[in-house]
Amino acid sequence: MLVGGQAIAVWARYFDIQSQVAALTRDVDYLGSAMDAKSASANLTFEHKLKIAGLDDGTPNTAVISIELAGHEDPVLIDYLADVAGPTASEIKRTAIPIQSDGVTLKIIHPLLLLQSKMTNLQRFQSKRTPEGIEQARLAICIAAKYIGTLVAEKAPQREILRAAQSVGRFAATAPAQYAREEFSLDCLLAVPQSVFEKDVLPAKFHEESWPRLVRAVRGARRIGLPDPGR
Repeated sequence: MLVGGQAIAVWARYFDIQSQVAALTRDVDYLGSAMDAKSASANLTFEHKLKIAGLDDGTPNTAVISIELAGHEDPVLIDYLADVAGPTASEIKRTAIPIQSDGVTLKIIHPLLLLQSKMTNLQRFQSKRTPEGIEQARLAICIAAKYIGTLVAEKAPQREILRAAQSVGRFAATAPAQYAREEFSLDCLLAVPQSVFEKDVLPAKFHEESWPRLVRAVRGARRIGLPDPGR
């Protein structure tokens, strides 16, 4: 299961979203076990090193594969992670989506869970508050909006569109989403595209009751007088 910055890069390429930084990340993160890493290592045909994490390592990694590439001063790292910030490992595995990228089928974290993970990273970890980390979070909002917009364009069942919009609305009221907005002007409500609010896409009850209630919850969570979301 591809997660992390490379998941952002793959989804951005899939939805044709442009990054504002030259390189989002160099390393690759997978949600997987030490056994998954061993299996991948056995199938690699070029020189690499495999390190299995021990109990005393104090790391979320289950394993790391390092690859020396010509022209790169430092090795490229493939990190295998037991979990990620935000959504649970079981949620990620249950909702992962297979997509085609460069002729290869990848199972990749769901866009809405990727949004949650990137905002939680900003809130929890100083090391993620870099230009690259902030850009990954901005792109996560764009990716989620494209995903939901695709549901609308492809006339997905109303319940699926509704579930996605409500998921974003609820998450926008959480501490990670509030932190991202207050500190970096990243508004998770923008992950619900305007097409969702067009006539007959969702029931009137969503427009008249559910969405206004979600927006009020987001406003209530904002403790420093920030502007309204603009819906």
